[in-house]
Amino acid sequence: MKETIINFDNKKRGKTLIFGIALVVASLLFVYYLVAFAPKIEIYYLLLFLLCAGMGTYMLIVGIKNYRDKDRSGLILNAEGLVFKGTPVARKIGLVKWADITSLSTGKVFGSSFVFLKLKNPEQYLQQVAPQIQKSILAHGLGVTDNELDIDFAGLQNLLEQYYNASQSAQ
Repeated sequence: MKETIINFDNKKRGKTLIFGIALVVASLLFVYYLVAFAPKIEIYYLLLFLLCAGMGTYMLIVGIKNYRDKDRSGLILNAEGLVFKGTPVARKIGLVKWADITSLSTGKVFGSSFVFLKLKNPEQYLQQVAPQIQKSILAHGLGVTDNELDIDFAGLQNLLEQYYNASQSAQ
C-alpha cells in the first residue's frame, strides 16, 4: 500500500493550549485569594493550586512547542509499519512494524477513544519507556488516538484496519 500521512489538526491541538491558559489563570486567582483575602492561609490548598498552576504552565509550553513544530505529520502509515507522533510514548517508540502487531482492538481511556495495537514482542519497543507505562502497554497494547489528528476516530480505525489486513495478507 502507498504511504498515508495524517497531519495534526491545529483546532484540536488548540484545546490543550486553551486548557493550559485556563488552568494557570484559575490557579493563580485561587492563590491570590488565599494569600490576599483568606483569614487563615491553608498551606495544603496553596500548594495544590500552585501545583495546578505548574501543570497549566507545562501544558502551555507543550502547546506552544507543538504549534511551532514544523513537522505537521501525526501518523504515518506505509507498507512497513506505522509511526504515531500523538503521544510522548509513541514518539519514543517510533516505527511499529506491521509484522510485530498481533491484533487491533478499541477502547476508551479517560474519555478518549483509542485503537490499541497488541504487539508480538513488546520488549523490543519498550526499552526506552518508563516501567509504569511498560505495564500498561503489555496489558492493553500501544494506543493510537485521533485526539490531535485531522481525522475522526471511525476513519482512523478503518485506516489502521485496512493497513493491518493488507500486511497480514501479504505475509
